[in-house]
Amino acid sequence: MKKLNKTLLLASTLFVSSTVSLADKSYADEGYDLNVEPSKSTNLDNNETQTNNEAENSSTTEASEDESSFISDGTNESSETNNDSIDKTDETTSLTPQENTLEQQDEESEQSKEIKETPEVNESLENPEANKDFEDEADKDDISKDDDKQQDKKEEDSDGIENDYKEDEDKETISKENLDDVVYYNNKNLDEIFNPNYKPAKTTNKNENQTLDTNQNTTSDNKADEEKSDSSNDKSKKLDDESKEEETKLEKTNYYSQKGTGYLVNENGNVKYYEDNKLVKNARILIEDKIYDIDQNGIATNPKSMWSSINKNIFYLNEEGNIIRGIKEINGSKYYFNKQGHLQRNKIIVTNKSFYNVSNDGSMINPKNQWININNRKYYNDNNGKLLKGIATIKNKSYYFDSKGALSTNKKLIAADKYYLVDRNGVVKNPKNAWFSMGGKTYRSDQNGKLAKGAKTINNNTYVFESNGVMIQNRSVISAGKYYRIDNRGVATVVRNSWVNLDGKKYHTNSNGYVKEGVWKIDNQYYYFTQNGLTPNKKITQRGVVYTVDKNGIATKEDNNIPGSKSLDKALEWMFNARDRRMTYNMGAGRNSSTQADCSSAVYRSLIYGGFLSKNAWVGNTETLFQLGAEGKVMYEIKENELQYGDIFVSGRPGGSAGAAGHTGFILNPHKDTIIHMTYSKNGVAVTPRKGYMGDSRGLPVRYYRLVGSNSSKKYLNRR
Repeated sequence: MKKLNKTLLLASTLFVSSTVSLADKSYADEGYDLNVEPSKSTNLDNNETQTNNEAENSSTTEASEDESSFISDGTNESSETNNDSIDKTDETTSLTPQENTLEQQDEESEQSKEIKETPEVNESLENPEANKDFEDEADKDDISKDDDKQQDKKEEDSDGIENDYKEDEDKETISKENLDDVVYYNNKNLDEIFNPNYKPAKTTNKNENQTLDTNQNTTSDNKADEEKSDSSNDKSKKLDDESKEEETKLEKTNYYSQKGTGYLVNENGNVKYYEDNKLVKNARILIEDKIYDIDQNGIATNPKSMWSSINKNIFYLNEEGNIIRGIKEINGSKYYFNKQGHLQRNKIIVTNKSFYNVSNDGSMINPKNQWININNRKYYNDNNGKLLKGIATIKNKSYYFDSKGALSTNKKLIAADKYYLVDRNGVVKNPKNAWFSMGGKTYRSDQNGKLAKGAKTINNNTYVFESNGVMIQNRSVISAGKYYRIDNRGVATVVRNSWVNLDGKKYHTNSNGYVKEGVWKIDNQYYYFTQNGLTPNKKITQRGVVYTVDKNGIATKEDNNIPGSKSLDKALEWMFNARDRRMTYNMGAGRNSSTQADCSSAVYRSLIYGGFLSKNAWVGNTETLFQLGAEGKVMYEIKENELQYGDIFVSGRPGGSAGAAGHTGFILNPHKDTIIHMTYSKNGVAVTPRKGYMGDSRGLPVRYYRLVGSNSSKKYLNRR
């Protein structure tokens, strides 16, 4: 029976160890890698605060990335079976980079000061203005990194910053989710970068395997002790009894750590962590981006908004207790955390906006008005600490920086429609009145150093340049309305008074070489042209004359079929006669009587009297006047600055101008800006100023029209 109970106990223990529950989001899912990777930077060994246990135990080993995720000073595996809990002493405590946990020796402080200075720094310079838009004939410059031979491939895969530089075969990569602002990341010690004679101190490999018990010294052969412990039947029996005792304390909901080697348990409101069914004490563990501090009673807490550390690695926990990554500002200082969340120190970081020197305490220093040399590439931070890009002026010299902020040399480029030559020092010059070629194309700069565009006369020859500045050769072109034939040298000739073809379209030029548009009489025949050349099969109105265009582009006039002399003087005579007879304003049924009219009936009756409409024409309103203007047979629309004697104004909005929503009348004297109209306010025909009396004072829009085929002696021009 005892053997059966023991078997059941072991089975239940295995079941608990393999069950996953997600009831509390603070804990991890099964299968997560619990490993914590220590920093491999060459200058971190002396920078961490050691605990009392570590100071006393010189043989303490570091936790490996591929091993445990918690801290211990070493164990004797054989003693495991004699304890009912695992007592771990945290190697490092929660710390802030500015606090005592990061205090350095005087020598290191001096070293930190030295590494902030670069060999390429000039004296402070003015803040330049950079041109952002530019074309570059040469290939884009890339920022490359030196190979870090002292770092193994694993660190390169985890700590680097992903970039687009093709020459970097062994570049380091990192998730873009949090670090996409970083375009260059140097993982080397700054001493190694700036000092060619730098030789890193020799270090010895430390044992990466850590055990769980801090009460015993590390032995030389833990594996042998473990085998010896497992072979002891008495100790195995004791372990089974202890496991059974611990099992009775567990609640139903267990939360497993990511690797499955341990799990978190909620016991009466307290979270505890178990490893191999042993309660872990005095430890710090990393589970699913959260760090848990475990006290002497085994109670685990997740700190928030504070610094923390595991092994040699420093983390910062946000307000949710998660480790942060990328560039973050903490208490007014910026810090950079790599993909694993490790604080980076003594490095160079270049973002899309600035470069930074990362100091020994991890704070990012943003130099201003300073050059820096990285992998033989030069950058410049302006007086705002931002990287210069494009064309920029520094100390009365212009320089060209590429899109990543690196100084470019030995280039030809076009920026902001100007041509620049960049010498071997990156200094930019803007040649003027110069021919140059780029990419097999020929260009010309003018007296201001800008690209020549359009037709230009140079040394008594005409050349035509496209909108991008490229000289046109060996073809015909229309530029600014003129037609040019261009030979293979680029010399252009204007073609005048001729039929010409371009891209399958037919044009005709005038005496100055301009291509014609509209209806033109050529060789006693009318033709219709648009911007696309001779245009067939259209019906168009030009200056009030209607034309029908056939399939060959030949235009024929249409007869308006409107009898009468089309006299403006006769039309205005009707208006003055109505005033003299004291006709009154009426918008109702009497608008067509001999004693009454409204504004639109007065205009219609004047047009009939002047011969612009037939005697039996229907008397319409402002809506039908808009329609006549759109058709173009009786009248056509003109601009306000083209007003003449006898023109017609119509106010209101087409489709909504009937009744009081519109008004109309005649232009009388455009120089004195007067009109004659039947007006409600005067209760009859009146001569008034134009502005403010057309309905425009009520916010109505006004259109102007000219009568087709009209004639006049301006008989009433100055009549009041």
